[in-house]
Amino acid sequence: EPEPAQEPAAPAFDPSQRLDSARLLAGLEPAYREALVLTKLEGYSLEEAAARAGVSASAMKTRVHRAVRMVQQGLREEELS
Repeated sequence: EPEPAQEPAAPAFDPSQRLDSARLLAGLEPAYREALVLTKLEGYSLEEAAARAGVSASAMKTRVHRAVRMVQQGLREEELS
């Protein structure tokens, strides 16, 4: 007996979410945007990113954590609107 047709898998990447993320990233304060770009987009370690930004590794870790939370909060708020 033939197998039932399967629904196509949901795309792993939603282009609209990427645009929302880019807009939210652009709206961050420069220090937070720099932290995310260096660590999440350019792939620098916390120590490398900190050296490039002229701050301590612990300060960079704090900036990355806060920036990620701000972007996540912004995405959640947009989902509700």
